[in-house]
This record gives sequence, C-alpha cells and structure tokens, in this order.
Amino acid sequence: MTYTITLGDYVSLTSRGYFKRGYEADTDPVEIADEYQVFLAQFGESLTYRPRAGAARTILAVVERDPPERLPDGGMGKVIVIHVANQATAVADDEYGGISLDELDTGGDKVDVPVRVGQTAQTRTIVRLIEQDGGMLALEVR
Repeated sequence: MTYTITLGDYVSLTSRGYFKRGYEADTDPVEIADEYQVFLAQFGESLTYRPRAGAARTILAVVERDPPERLPDGGMGKVIVIHVANQATAVADDEYGGISLDELDTGGDKVDVPVRVGQTAQTRTIVRLIEQDGGMLALEVR
C-alpha cells in the first residue's frame, strides 16, 4: 500500500520513501520509519487523542484541513485527515506519540483538533482509516 502526504512544493512523504523538493531520500523500511519521525517532528501538531476505552493522551499528528464538503445527509462538513505514528504511545512516553492500528476504534475514538490553524481545538470523531502501513496511519476526522 502506498500513500502520499504533500505539503506544498516542499515535502512529500510516501510509504516508499521521504522526498524533499522532488529528491528521494531513502527507501529502506528502517530509514523510512526514522523519516516518519522527522516528518512528524517538523510538521506535526500536538493533539489530544481520546480512545473510547482508555485514558486521553497527547499525540503528534500532521493535520490536513480540507474545505467543507457535502455530507451523505445533505449537510456540509469539514473533512480533516490526520497522519499519526502507528504506535500506541503518548508524547510523554515517546516524543512523537501515536495511535496503533490494534487500538483504533473508528466511530468511537475522538481527537481534539483545531478546525483551522490557530483556533481552539474541537473534539471530533475519528470516522475512518484511510490508509496504513507499518509506520503511519491516515485517519479521517469529522
């Protein structure tokens, strides 16, 4: 499985490697895991993850904020995608924190995330696992 995170013309991260300004840096799985951590450290935001079962904890996530889109019920909603480390740790235990695939409960877990940069965080539901690999999860939040 391959997914790509692109932030402007500067950085793209895929499950096959970390690219900076169009140049592939590494494709070795161990090095890719290290690069996910670099990516989170450079572009991540501190969010509060609220699992349905368990205590809330601080995690680091890259947040993509898309424009509002029409929801199945006919209303409008803001789609947010968060990219987190695929590991069940808090920032206090590991400087990157994360959510493991094993603990993820879509529809039950929530995350406190600002809808716009600089705003107060709102508690939103994690509704769908978009993509995954050994290093990261991409999660849809509404």
